[in-house]
Amino acid sequence: MAGTVIKRKKVEELKKIIDERSDFIIVDCSGINVPKQNDLRLRIRKDGGQLKIVKNTLFHEALKQKASESANKEGGVSFSNEIVKEFAKDLKGPVSLAFAGKNFPGLSKSLLDFSKEVSVVKIKSACLNGAYLDVASVSQMASLPSQEEILTMIARGLNAPATKIALGIKELMSALARAIKAVSEKNN
Repeated sequence: MAGTVIKRKKVEELKKIIDERSDFIIVDCSGINVPKQNDLRLRIRKDGGQLKIVKNTLFHEALKQKASESANKEGGVSFSNEIVKEFAKDLKGPVSLAFAGKNFPGLSKSLLDFSKEVSVVKIKSACLNGAYLDVASVSQMASLPSQEEILTMIARGLNAPATKIALGIKELMSALARAIKAVSEKNN
């Protein structure tokens, strides 16, 4: 009886995390040692994410409950029963969940880079805005620029015309100064 209460609490905790961070990546970390796992957690945290080791059955139950709740309410990220079935296939063996913050491409890039460094870490699938992503889709997401990189590109694009205008005005003022100096020298 006490075990059932604990399991319900864990399912509720997972549902709360899914409400806060609906985008996640399912990762197989079996065989990873503690220092490497701590390094992975640090990298994920740096990208605004959270790594959680879960029991597959409890996470599957949380997804099923979110799917039934999604069917009854509008707004927010919704999970369909078909999506839940897709994820059930990947919830085999020991898995960890990397919940994304606002930077899903950055998180996927960090996980792909880490999986290249530590061969036992493998990405199984991901969820983005309630949609199932396979490993190939996660790799494509990793190639996208992060939010910070996009903002930098926009800032450069906005700054370029202003710089050209400033240089044009400077050249105009320099030409005017040279012309005044030439007239002044000619009159003297």
